[in-house]
Amino acid sequence: MIIKPLTPTNAQAYQKCRLDALRLEPEAFAADYNLRKNKPLAHFEQRVNYKPNYFIMGAFIEDELIGTVGFYAETMPKLKHRSTIWGVFVYEEHRKKGIAKAMFQATLKAVKQLPEIKQIHLGVAEHNLAAIRLYESFGFKTYATEPRTMVVNEQYINENMMILILD
Repeated sequence: MIIKPLTPTNAQAYQKCRLDALRLEPEAFAADYNLRKNKPLAHFEQRVNYKPNYFIMGAFIEDELIGTVGFYAETMPKLKHRSTIWGVFVYEEHRKKGIAKAMFQATLKAVKQLPEIKQIHLGVAEHNLAAIRLYESFGFKTYATEPRTMVVNEQYINENMMILILD
């Protein structure tokens, strides 16, 4: 397995993975499959255009992209100490093999190269206990639960808001 930041050369693989994530796990993402499925490849090329304050880590087995973790840091002066992890996904057949953990380790290693970042935020559906345990294993703490964050198939999804303080 190789963990690395995605680049525009990975755009087609990212497009497939991201659309699969949105289709297969709609309750895990605010983004909607039906709104994204017709986006051109150029949209996904832009998304994987690495910058220190914005990147998507990918996990590969051979040349197949099997998981992603997105990261972005705020750029406004009063918020530049904050960042967010988003878009965490691993295909079901590759889960429980340490892939998400490895992607998180690589992501946190990259974030530690950004000394202005003092905290990382993320949101996770409160019923996703496996993801919550993973995030807690890295020191993330739940600071709030937002009721009815999303509606998926006429079901409300509550979201735990989690934070990792780095300093």
